[in-house]
Amino acid sequence: MLDKLRQSTKGVLAYILIGLLVVAFAVWGIADIFTGGGDQPVATVGDIEISQADFDRSYRNQQRFYQDQLNRDLGSEELRALGIDRTVLARLINGALADNHAITLGLGVTDETIAQSIRNDPAFLGLDGKFDRSRLQDLLTLSGLSEPAYIALKKRELLRQQITDSLTLDIPAPKLLVDLTGQYQFEKRKLRYIVLDEKVVGPLAEPDDKTLKDFHQLMKANYMAPEYRKIGLIILTPKTLAPKMEVSEEEIKAKYAEVKQRFNTPEKRRIQQIVFPDEKAAATARKKIRRSKDFIAIAKKQGQTLKDIDLGLLAKSDLIDPAIAEAAFTLKKGQISQPIKGQFNTVILRVSEIVPAVNKTLDQVKDQVKAMIAKEKAVHHINELQDSIEEERAAGTPLNEIAEKLGLEYIEIPAIDRHGRDPKGKTVALIASTPRIVSEAFKAEAGEEIEAIPTDENGLAWVEVLDITEAELKPFESVKAEVLKDWREQTLRTKLGELAAKLVAQSKPSKTRPAKSFEEIAGSVKRKIITTKPFTRDKLPPPLPRSAATLIFTLAKNAVSSTPSADGKTRLVFQVIEIIPAEKLKPDAAKKISDALKKQLTYDILAGYFNGLRKQYPVEVNRSVFDRLTGR
Repeated sequence: MLDKLRQSTKGVLAYILIGLLVVAFAVWGIADIFTGGGDQPVATVGDIEISQADFDRSYRNQQRFYQDQLNRDLGSEELRALGIDRTVLARLINGALADNHAITLGLGVTDETIAQSIRNDPAFLGLDGKFDRSRLQDLLTLSGLSEPAYIALKKRELLRQQITDSLTLDIPAPKLLVDLTGQYQFEKRKLRYIVLDEKVVGPLAEPDDKTLKDFHQLMKANYMAPEYRKIGLIILTPKTLAPKMEVSEEEIKAKYAEVKQRFNTPEKRRIQQIVFPDEKAAATARKKIRRSKDFIAIAKKQGQTLKDIDLGLLAKSDLIDPAIAEAAFTLKKGQISQPIKGQFNTVILRVSEIVPAVNKTLDQVKDQVKAMIAKEKAVHHINELQDSIEEERAAGTPLNEIAEKLGLEYIEIPAIDRHGRDPKGKTVALIASTPRIVSEAFKAEAGEEIEAIPTDENGLAWVEVLDITEAELKPFESVKAEVLKDWREQTLRTKLGELAAKLVAQSKPSKTRPAKSFEEIAGSVKRKIITTKPFTRDKLPPPLPRSAATLIFTLAKNAVSSTPSADGKTRLVFQVIEIIPAEKLKPDAAKKISDALKKQLTYDILAGYFNGLRKQYPVEVNRSVFDRLTGR
């Protein structure tokens, strides 16, 4: 069922997970609001606290969404580069701002309104257009939410929607703005151009060493050896310490008794349900089923296919409606239920398959239980070691001596740059999962004490800077080949630019000569004229670079200009030969533009609204908690 849901409602489900569970209407971005904050919440907004659990759930949902889109895992460093951490925080803060405002305004929402909203949500409608409980259950499973937690989030969303709808509902996009946008977007231009390359300017003279050395100095930023730091480390993680932990048979037995339910698989049943508009219709249908013994035929008469009525193989806890859950797990295989009035619909159930519960014995899961205990002991041991290490550091003991004294491994990395690479350009694997080790090492001076750094494995790392090799210009002889290549490329670009400027100037009359035609300009450098097809500003044909769009679409007809090619290796001299105004917008195109403009206007209005609320409800973010949760 989960696979089917992902296939059929990927876009909608992603919207719910990322939008509904956070703030569906949130504005991207966040103001400069970082302060000290308290110890527990990630942020405090007016009288509302954003808990670590709320932030972590939203952050992980967003992470899963991007990983699904990119089809690969994303680490904390990539998520920060994408701005996911700040986006999630911004959404949660904006939601809390709206919640504060809703409380101030005394807004409320009834249980019936919440239920109706869930029943009508397009994400939860089956192929027959009716509410499909299995889709709601899949959402809860994917998001890790209980039914009460989801309903609470839905209530908050509806309260927020009352406010935002009053600000943004039915915002009109001015017709003049739609028309002007259409003219801008669909205007076309047609060019003809020539390509200037190295053959046009002739072979470049071989530079002498002085020329190259001067270029080496002029462009020294391109030839710098990065700053390297020699660092020492103690890294403690549950994964590395767990194998060293002693675990007794008695501990294994006690732990198994405590957690054995984790290893047990509950009874599951394949449940079929037919949905009816009311109890009377359900009772009538049940009588027909008893006579005909054909459950599927009655379902088809209700407009429901076999796929529609199959809820899947479910445990009792998977069913969010208590009445349906109780009935489904009371029936015998093949038995038809009485009409059941659930929270959202009246249904009749049939159980087509029963998979008995599986309870694993201690012998079957002994190794897993032992590993669990060892990991817990390792976490506890890390806490004990942290106290000992910090006491030694307070006494001025170097990390290597602390490691020797406590029987820990001390790791020395001879040279690492600020990107976590060694002098050969290879990433240092040991710290690849904890980029903060590198960032903290490059903030400190040699010998300066650095606070313990949390690792992605829920461990701790202590780092010290042993030596610093400052960034320096690489010797000329060691990069001579690279300097020569760069000099050639820049010299060629300069000569092509100078020639292009000269040819463009010839297209205009002067006091001593008339303007040359584009054919004469092309002939003077023996270049073939190439004509493009008409194009819009967002679809420039190669080899035109996208950056040339603004220039091309501001020139008059017959004007001549030049631009580097898309790959930067040649230069183009071009003439605008045709300007094709946009046609009158068709209804579909006008609607798309209008919708986009309304969305932008909505964002602008909401941005102003949230900025105004920040003045009314103080926002404080606990930077240390935020950094820890996002792996900084």
